[in-house]
Amino acid sequence: MKATPRTTGRKLQRMRAELFARCPLCVECERLGRVTEATQRDHIKPLAEGGADDDSNVQALCDDCHEAKSRTESTRGRWRGRRRT
Repeated sequence: MKATPRTTGRKLQRMRAELFARCPLCVECERLGRVTEATQRDHIKPLAEGGADDDSNVQALCDDCHEAKSRTESTRGRWRGRRRT
C-alpha cells in the first residue's frame, strides 16, 4: 500500500487553524468526559495506511491522546511489516 502524500507549508497551517476553530477541544478527552485543549491535527486513518489528508480524515487531539494513538499505530505498523517476511 502506498502512503498518501502529506500536506505541508501554508496550506497545512491553514487547515490546522480551521480545524482548531471548528473543534478547539480534544475529541478523545471529550469522549471520556474531560475538557482538554486540542493541539494536534490527527489523521483518523493514518496516511501510511492509505488515509486521506483532508478534512474527512482528521480530528483534533491533545498531545497526550495523540502520542498514545501514535504509539498504537507504530506498533501496528511494525506487526504489519513482520507479516510480510
